[in-house]
Amino acid sequence: MYSRKTWLDRRRQWMQGPISPAAAASSSSSRTPSSQLSVLRQESGGSHIAILNRLLNTLKENEVPGPQLFRLRQEFSEPLGEGGEGNVRAIDRECAARYRKMGKNMRERWPVELIAIKQYQSRREWTTGGQKLKLGYTTSAGLDDSDLGSRFRAAECEILALSPSLFRENPNIVQLLGWGLCLDTLEDAQSSCCRGVQVPLLVLERADMNFLQFLRQLFPDNQRLDASAATSRRLEHGTQTSGFANAIQGLGRTVLQWTGIEVDSYETIRLLCMDIGHGLQSLHEHDFTHGDLKPTNVLIFRTPTRWLAKLCDFGCAFGKPTNVISAAGTPGTPTCRQRYLGTPDWQRRRDEASDEHDYDGLQNCDLYVYGLLVWSAFCLRGEPPPSKTWEAARADLGELERRARWSTAENKRWISHRVGKLLDSAMASPLARSRRPWVHLLG
Repeated sequence: MYSRKTWLDRRRQWMQGPISPAAAASSSSSRTPSSQLSVLRQESGGSHIAILNRLLNTLKENEVPGPQLFRLRQEFSEPLGEGGEGNVRAIDRECAARYRKMGKNMRERWPVELIAIKQYQSRREWTTGGQKLKLGYTTSAGLDDSDLGSRFRAAECEILALSPSLFRENPNIVQLLGWGLCLDTLEDAQSSCCRGVQVPLLVLERADMNFLQFLRQLFPDNQRLDASAATSRRLEHGTQTSGFANAIQGLGRTVLQWTGIEVDSYETIRLLCMDIGHGLQSLHEHDFTHGDLKPTNVLIFRTPTRWLAKLCDFGCAFGKPTNVISAAGTPGTPTCRQRYLGTPDWQRRRDEASDEHDYDGLQNCDLYVYGLLVWSAFCLRGEPPPSKTWEAARADLGELERRARWSTAENKRWISHRVGKLLDSAMASPLARSRRPWVHLLG
């Protein structure tokens, strides 16, 4: 049986083919992916044809293999997730079963169950009071040049943020494997799967689940450890269990952990949160911010030794502006400011100085939200903390310690102490905030 890494290497070679001299020359450009991304984030309007040509050049410069043809309507129709700029889908189960019946060579060359397709769909936007409001997806009848340009620009931004030239083989950032086109739309311009418009599709590695799904499977009893509300919620929903039943369950799990049959759940979370931190560190070291950290934007992969976490969905990523040149060829300002675009429940605290930040400020926001994510993973099953205060975090960590009654209690106290130090450094004031809070989780 081939490994995921072996298949990734084969897949890139098969889709890529030879690199043209023009592409090789383009890739030697002095522009960095992060500075290109910062320019795109400030861009609006423009010809959709020019943006599409630039998108194709970006694919070449980053040596992204393709194009490959996919049937979105007939084969890759199983939804995996949906965000502000489009959707991610996988192969339909019936189609996957048919592929599994083919010969071994075909399965190894084209293991369709290991890839996901990201499709970009524009959303109507308008500005009011300095903020953009997003409406539903546009239909093919409502598409115009601006809608097309928005789709193409969104795809280009994500390609730059994933930067295969920088992050290829990075164990904690999802891999961009190639790009393709929808065969259904090529055959029928009125096909509903792409709303009548052909937009390059990104081919990504497929995970087993996202972090939120993983946490809910790890803690299926719907425990929330918010000390101020946990008891009332359990009573309200009738899920209060007896202390004796909890004790017997805890003893059984402890015996399994002693024998090595079952890995301690909190040790698993610790390792995954370190993965997330290392992925964020790689982004920051290459002058990117993520911009939308949350459990659903972390993918979980099963490996032969343990579960592995990778960052995904870079639709809100931002690059560090350096020697910025505008589309008109005039010097830009390297200190441009940007709102942190993350999901409202996963935002920095309200009392930070400004709603707009320079690049360092956006990195600080990433670090703060990383602290929220770790807090949520250990105490709240992936749900956002209802009150972003250190007092609330301390209460949740205290509840975590009180739940430990058997031999794993010492380990949970150790983890609780480590998570507390992490939150203290990640949620400090911006000037005092640690640049690498995940080091507190080191064993």
